[in-house]
Amino acid sequence: MNRCTWIYGVAFAMLSTAAFAQSPRCTNDGTSFDSLRCEEDKLKEPEQSLNSAYTQLLANLEGSKAREGLIKAQREWIKFRDLDCDAKYELRPGASLQSWYKMNCRREHATQRAAQLRTWNSD
Repeated sequence: MNRCTWIYGVAFAMLSTAAFAQSPRCTNDGTSFDSLRCEEDKLKEPEQSLNSAYTQLLANLEGSKAREGLIKAQREWIKFRDLDCDAKYELRPGASLQSWYKMNCRREHATQRAAQLRTWNSD
């Protein structure tokens, strides 16, 4: 394969990926699969907000003992979140609803934790 063909191939792949990424994932067509995709999309924003709040707080705690405590606490919080949402997942009947409840649980936890970290950041 010559270099020019390879470059065109890579460019085409990148454009195809960009076009695919812009297509709507959540179409609200009423199917369980689509409902799950919609819930996945709703989970992205709270998780990004949580990551942003955590990263900012870590930066503000640079050089302090509290920073190591925060890192440990966040790791334990992730374990708690996973166990809590797994338990809720197991309590719900029906395979498609189980995943929906689990993602909804993760979204709620991410929203609450981000707010908590932002409060600590403002103290």
